[in-house]
Amino acid sequence: PSFFSDIIIREALGNSGGVELSDSQRRRIVMRASQTMIVYFGALKHLYEAVAECGSSSGGDGTTGYTDNWDRGAALLIGSLEGSQYNGTSNGFMFYDLAQELCLDFGNCDAINEELVTLLYAGRGAALSNSCGGVRKAANQISTLLLIPMIQGALRSAIRLSQLADNEDLHRADAYVFSRAVLPLVASANWDASRTIDEQLGLPGPSSTRRTASEVFSAFAMAYPKMGVDCKMIGTIEGSDPCDGVVYDTGLGSILWIIIGSIAGVCLLGVGVHFARKRKSKKSLPENNPDFVVPERGELNHSMNLLEK
Repeated sequence: PSFFSDIIIREALGNSGGVELSDSQRRRIVMRASQTMIVYFGALKHLYEAVAECGSSSGGDGTTGYTDNWDRGAALLIGSLEGSQYNGTSNGFMFYDLAQELCLDFGNCDAINEELVTLLYAGRGAALSNSCGGVRKAANQISTLLLIPMIQGALRSAIRLSQLADNEDLHRADAYVFSRAVLPLVASANWDASRTIDEQLGLPGPSSTRRTASEVFSAFAMAYPKMGVDCKMIGTIEGSDPCDGVVYDTGLGSILWIIIGSIAGVCLLGVGVHFARKRKSKKSLPENNPDFVVPERGELNHSMNLLEK
């Protein structure tokens, strides 16, 4: 399958992807692909250009230089329709609005967008103070944070398809776009997981969707650790926890073996010292150290004893 947004949008507009789509599906695919993939990469392009330009510009007054690229990235993510009121509005179409839409299902509306706004301000402040490390750190954290709404979209679509909910054709369109948006990253983390997600959420989809939700949740669980995604940030939806089955490598395994090895080494050293002391003590016993006294007269000769016998 194609992972590139331009091809996905062209195929949807021309209904030429090999799968017959309804008009509502085509509209949904174009809108979701623009909202996720295009905005995601466009925004990150500007944020990382700000990172690259940091330190090489005489800007810093908030109107020229590397802060411009950072502001462009923020504008792409939030858009103008959100306005200036707290939490924006429900009329937006950009990434910020997508996160607002999905957080209602996952119960984490106080997490994603608040963190995004905090990081955008932190990155801009770092750029203004010429703290290039701070700009890079903020950009890296934003790039990971933006994966959460796309993963949420894929998980929600999987549940709706398993439930055979109303508007199944739109849920299939959502599933297709959200899965295409993250599949390259999932594939780099776990190839088997990406194949499962592709089969369950692709077009035209499997003949039966009864196990779609469980299969997709399990597949993502295998990929989160290497994707650098904190599953707790995703939230829960209708009793399903994305963290179920996730195993993060905390390094405790390596530490445990180091501790075991150290204990074993100390034990062996202790045994060695014990036997060394025991051997030394045994050598110091009188029966193991005979004291031969040479007589002042005569000689040490037992041959006469033999003749007397």
